[in-house]
Amino acid sequence: MAQRYRLTGAALQRLDQLTPLLAPVSELVAQDRARKAVVVPTGLLGILPLHAVPCPPSHALLDDAGTVIVAPSAAVLAPSRAKAARTLPELRLVGIADPTIGARTGQQRQVRPSAWC
Repeated sequence: MAQRYRLTGAALQRLDQLTPLLAPVSELVAQDRARKAVVVPTGLLGILPLHAVPCPPSHALLDDAGTVIVAPSAAVLAPSRAKAARTLPELRLVGIADPTIGARTGQQRQVRPSAWC
């Protein structure tokens, strides 16, 4: 357990080292909360939790400063945004219960009607 806390502390210190790199992004989104920033990290930066980097002046997390989108690449971002903008058809939920579970508790009666929506 003590080792886990040491490793967590070390990881947080490493994230602190990224603060100067992401400070301009933090300032940009903090000035106008309606503004969004897209960060496309390169190389090994792509595996880091950039949304968890503390940013000045309050050392709040980058994600708390405003809307920050972290994308793996511009080639992935464009089709993802286009797909998200499309209107989806209305979805229906079908619940399937384990028939052995509700026999004693009445749960079957609760689930069965919702499956016929």
